[in-house]
Amino acid sequence: MDINKVLMKVIQGTTVQCSKKEEVNLDDPSFSNIDPHLKVDESEDNFDDEGPLTQPGPKKFSRKPPPFHAIFRNIKAITSKVEHIKGFKFEFTTPISQRFMLHHSWVIPYSTNEGSNPNEQSQKAMMGMMKPPVTSSYTLSTQYVGGSQQELMTTGPKYLLSARLDSSGSLDASYLRFFNKNWNLQFHSQFPAGSDVKMAQINADLNYETDDSITTFKYQTGAVGFGHVQTVTNKLVFGFESIFGTLQNMTMFNYSGRYTANKTSTLYFNYIAPQDQACFAYQLLVNKKCRLVSELNYKISEGTTNTVIAFRQRLQDSETIATVSSKGKISTALTLFGQAYSLKLCAVADYFKDSYKFGYGFSIGQPQ
Repeated sequence: MDINKVLMKVIQGTTVQCSKKEEVNLDDPSFSNIDPHLKVDESEDNFDDEGPLTQPGPKKFSRKPPPFHAIFRNIKAITSKVEHIKGFKFEFTTPISQRFMLHHSWVIPYSTNEGSNPNEQSQKAMMGMMKPPVTSSYTLSTQYVGGSQQELMTTGPKYLLSARLDSSGSLDASYLRFFNKNWNLQFHSQFPAGSDVKMAQINADLNYETDDSITTFKYQTGAVGFGHVQTVTNKLVFGFESIFGTLQNMTMFNYSGRYTANKTSTLYFNYIAPQDQACFAYQLLVNKKCRLVSELNYKISEGTTNTVIAFRQRLQDSETIATVSSKGKISTALTLFGQAYSLKLCAVADYFKDSYKFGYGFSIGQPQ
């Protein structure tokens, strides 16, 4: 077996990666920011399954549930996690060795005249709505896979290290350690203000995994918690989180679940206490490469709703994603894949704000 192929599967298939800046958040879904650490890898290899409880390759049923923050990943990967480039983006991946990889990313934003009216600027400043000027940025990401060659080809890596540093000084670092078949530790640190440690955030999850459940002991800056996800039946997965805020001296509960009606239809639901928001979603698998998604977010305290309808089509050499929001936002993203490169074309239209934005990106090397 080729060790390079094994390493690429390990890197692309792991459930850990550093937090990434999202170019456009189409609907500002609070769910995507609940658990900012160790986000689930949303590469397409993880979504080309016929049902939520099937593994890639030979059709084999698995009762092992996803982590709590990953129950909605099939939905969020289409409705809110899609990167929409505003301007031009260039990416380049450099494999230093079989285990160590560097990823470079440059973003050059388009020029804009928004807010050029002095009266409008002063009004926004008084209301605290003034946005910082958009400038070009550079991001360096690294990833290291630990373990012997035999372990990588059989049981998988012993640990994973990844880090991300951008030109603004923001630094993220992640560490994933596999102790044995059941226990693993996920640690993530964030320094959004660079060397200012007062703004640093730390998150740590100690997970105990069985064939049909995942139990998590959580620690994050200012809070501790406990979570459990259980495969109740072959069709139902349900989980909860209990978070105790040490500063607020209060406990909050989050709930999430997924019900697989059949091989083509899946229902999702969750309630997130800090945002006081409930979300319901439906996924229709038209075929192995095409799916339709609808998502309803209900802000309980405000009594407001927001609906997103999305479509994704994945072909051998291309991928198309389109979303329509009840807030009047329409987005499309077309990605063309080559052997060692990809080209991405994006468009976002906001009907109510009369705003139209376009962007394109070019990537060389294996995706990170």
